[in-house]
Amino acid sequence: MKEIKGALRKTGKEWAEVCFVPMRSAIAKKTRVYRYLATRELLDQPELPGMEGQVELPFPTMTIEKKRYKIFGIVSRTGTQKGVN
Repeated sequence: MKEIKGALRKTGKEWAEVCFVPMRSAIAKKTRVYRYLATRELLDQPELPGMEGQVELPFPTMTIEKKRYKIFGIVSRTGTQKGVN
């Protein structure tokens, strides 16, 4: 949901936290804590008939159950831990 002119509107974006542990974090006990998020946004405009799969967009996409999504990844620090820079 996004606030537009004082009203909440659906954006079509969905997100999920991705369970991922980099090799560096798996080995070291004192390491930074990061959160990995993936977002996807439904592309409302359908492809033109006969052009399915031929249009190349300037961002990564994926198709699930005949719906095409724009995908994006986010890495975030959750804060500092005691003794970790």
